[in-house]
Amino acid sequence: MNRKIKQYHELLLRPKNVSLFLSIITAMVILAHFFHLFMYYGYHHYLGIIDLNHEQNIPTLYSAFLLLFCGGLLYVISIRKLRYNEKHRVLWLILCFIFVFLAFDEYFRIHDSLREPVRNLLEIGKGSVFYFAWVLPYGILLIIFGAAYIGFLRDLPGNYRNLFFISGVIYVTGALVFEMLGATRAGLYPRSDYLYAFWTTMEEILELVGLMIFIYTLMSYIAEFYNGTRLIIKGFSVRFLKD
Repeated sequence: MNRKIKQYHELLLRPKNVSLFLSIITAMVILAHFFHLFMYYGYHHYLGIIDLNHEQNIPTLYSAFLLLFCGGLLYVISIRKLRYNEKHRVLWLILCFIFVFLAFDEYFRIHDSLREPVRNLLEIGKGSVFYFAWVLPYGILLIIFGAAYIGFLRDLPGNYRNLFFISGVIYVTGALVFEMLGATRAGLYPRSDYLYAFWTTMEEILELVGLMIFIYTLMSYIAEFYNGTRLIIKGFSVRFLKD
């Protein structure tokens, strides 16, 4: 009896090629935002669909996709770690869940629901760096996370440890530091405030850059330590290869 051999369309993923592709899309998203700023400040026409600082639009969907992509890559790594009973396998899996949550949080703005309750509880007024009060609980969680992952980072190969650290610092600088700088202007000045626009634009750009570096890092890690890793996704065979 002849067994039918299932054919797959093979997709080869190389870190540099994927990074270049995402860089082009990211540049287009950022340029679209600057076009929005030009239209808004020059002609008072608000283009919310391409505003990096707006909710549930094209840039937000793209940011959520990058976070979810990171979660998918972390899932690939964690499954391999669990299969071979490797060190820090559970921490890799937890990191996967965190990024999946962040993807949903990015699009549905879950963190924004904490603004008013925390602000009212701590009596935070306008002009404070904590006016966007969600940064307090998230900041505390970040500190706990950082402490828990010290050993994880220490045990990474040097080049990957550096890239993990750099991408994390860039992302957190955007997501928290520039968010806090923007908070000092929110509520005191209109949306057309130039400095507020600068802070929020830098916030979103740094988040995108940090995610792109992290994606390159994870793909390079898979390609080096699990060279040829193959995933079967609905008729497609996806393989991660070295540059």
